[in-house]
Amino acid sequence: MEHLSIKLKVPPNQYFKTVPRGEGKMKIKKLVLLIIALMLCIFSLATINIPKQAQAITPSEPHNANAMWIEPSLIELNASETPIGYKFNVTVWANSSLQVKGWQFWLVYPNAYINATRCGYTAGTTSEFLQNITTVPVSPKFIINYNATHNRLDFGEAWLMGNYRNPGYGSLCWIEFEIVALPPEGVLTDIPLDIKWAYELYEPPQTYLLYGDGSKRPLNVYNGLVRFVGEVPPTPTYTLTITATSGGTTNPPPGTYTYEEGQVATVEAIPNTGYKFDHWELNDTNIGATNPIDITMDANYHLHAVFTALPPPEGARIFVDPPEIIDPTLLPSSTFNVNITIDDVLDLKVCTFNLTYNPEVIGWIGIKLYKIQDQFPTPIIMADDEAGYIWTQLTYQTSISTETPTPIIALEFHVDGLGATPLDLKDTEMLNSENQPIDHNATDGFFMSLIRDVSIINVEPSQNWAYQNWTVNIYITVKNNGNVTETFNIHAYYDTNLIGTATVTDLAPKETRTITITWDTSGVPEGNYTIKAEAEPVPYEFNLDDNTLVDGKVQILTKIRDIAIIDIITDNWAYQGWIIEINVTVKNKGDLTESFTVKVYYNTTLLEQILIEDLPPQEIKTLTFYLNTSILEPCCNYTISAEIPPVPYEFDTTDNNYTYGTITIRVFGDVSGDGYVGIDDIAIAAEAFGATPTHPRWNVYADINRDDYVGIDDLVLIASNFGATC
Repeated sequence: MEHLSIKLKVPPNQYFKTVPRGEGKMKIKKLVLLIIALMLCIFSLATINIPKQAQAITPSEPHNANAMWIEPSLIELNASETPIGYKFNVTVWANSSLQVKGWQFWLVYPNAYINATRCGYTAGTTSEFLQNITTVPVSPKFIINYNATHNRLDFGEAWLMGNYRNPGYGSLCWIEFEIVALPPEGVLTDIPLDIKWAYELYEPPQTYLLYGDGSKRPLNVYNGLVRFVGEVPPTPTYTLTITATSGGTTNPPPGTYTYEEGQVATVEAIPNTGYKFDHWELNDTNIGATNPIDITMDANYHLHAVFTALPPPEGARIFVDPPEIIDPTLLPSSTFNVNITIDDVLDLKVCTFNLTYNPEVIGWIGIKLYKIQDQFPTPIIMADDEAGYIWTQLTYQTSISTETPTPIIALEFHVDGLGATPLDLKDTEMLNSENQPIDHNATDGFFMSLIRDVSIINVEPSQNWAYQNWTVNIYITVKNNGNVTETFNIHAYYDTNLIGTATVTDLAPKETRTITITWDTSGVPEGNYTIKAEAEPVPYEFNLDDNTLVDGKVQILTKIRDIAIIDIITDNWAYQGWIIEINVTVKNKGDLTESFTVKVYYNTTLLEQILIEDLPPQEIKTLTFYLNTSILEPCCNYTISAEIPPVPYEFDTTDNNYTYGTITIRVFGDVSGDGYVGIDDIAIAAEAFGATPTHPRWNVYADINRDDYVGIDDLVLIASNFGATC
């Protein structure tokens, strides 16, 4: 006869003897049943306080086969007669045409007015549906604030050791609800009690009957409804009072208007001539200048339109017209004209001004008076071309007025040299017919002819160190400060050694351009070198001081420094709460002994960093990091990666980062991997009960406590986490 050897932990000097295989199996089964019986006793202690009104409500007739429903299907409450704290119960039933070995459901309901407070099996420690069958009980899970508007209740039941419930129907559980708030009196309010059938909204399913073959099939789901009844009150009304300051009105006109709640009142501000709309004030609060504006009527409002006066027109002025002449074609001996012009002047009798300029750039050659309102002025003109001014006084026999720009005198100049000069109006005076001064503004002019001036405004190497034989780019930024397009050469140097030359072609006036000259460091000795850039002068260059710029240093190296991550080894999944090892292997690939830090990340979050000191050249070292998954979100994939910040002058940084891949974090006890700990997870683990890693029924996901054995402790851990979800 074959024998089965069993070893259990016992006190010293006490042993279990060898027993026949059949008898050993029987003892294991009795032990399991004993543990389950203890679980049922514990569960019964938590459920002995079952309210009388929580007894199963027997339906008049069961629903169609393979169905789950709520009894009673409709509960009507009067808001004026139902106090806060009032409690009521419903019962969940099921019907099946096939053998069943488990059930569970999600019940989702709005949380504004009710909350589920208790839930239990209709036969005490088991459901009436599964009465007289050995089950693994679970505690109902109440999820407050499941989302912004709803709560959720999760509940279920599974049974083991090959037991099945034959086709038929029965009650599953009772649920107690409490009124936590009341809707407005007289407002008809429906609160659905929705059993969420998974294949409508969820994948994988969360409401199902688990059949004998382990499948989950679509159910006919019949939900419940809690209804607060009463008369619907009339829609509230609110008033909008519209007012406005002087300087404008509104559409609709200022007044008081009545609107139903929720209506939108549109109001437009209409300014009078000489005014502008400034802003709205709603109940004395500035709400901006949107015009027209929409007001949603949910209270009584006062809307006030604020208007302000427009500024008066600008006062009298005298100015050079055109205000600016910039023309590179105006070379020496060329000529140009400007006008002295007045505007918005009333009763002008005498006009005096002194126009100054740089005589090295331009010179005065002619004056022309304009006839205004059928009269020429009497002029007094004093001009000194060497000093660079023209003093002028114009007197009109009859005072003149104008509301538009009107030239009073034309001045002709010739170009004496390349450059720029202001045309500065000084000592201006306007007198009226009563010899009183007229307030006015004076505006100068400007002249510029051809200027040639190029400059280096920046020089920057692409890197401040390089290994011998590497290439380094020298970025040189040039600017044309003149007013003529230029073509010229630029040179780059390390110390006094020429790196290279480039041509800047057709650089437009005021244009900035960056040119790249590449430095091949082959044969350059180790050391630090200063970088310099030069621009060759263009003909008649205005300023040579900015043609050269020294900026930046580059260090050339010959001994290589290089570290790398060459491997990461870890698990590709874990239950939330497990601690997993991450092994990172690094290598010093350079010529010098290195000290550096190794950092490990899950996604972008730093897990830990470890300092490696004095790793010799070509040496390899493996570090172990520990990830406590209790801090991670379940049902998510986390990318594991490692990084070594580059050491100074690192030769190759592409191997300083290494990505292992992803670790999937499961909800603790989610054996099926569907993101929810349900009855199916308990049933799957039960199929692997007693298995070790070499057994045909071994299921690594059922070994919750990681002891290489699927035992009753694993089933208890799963059951204790029933209802947990992502």
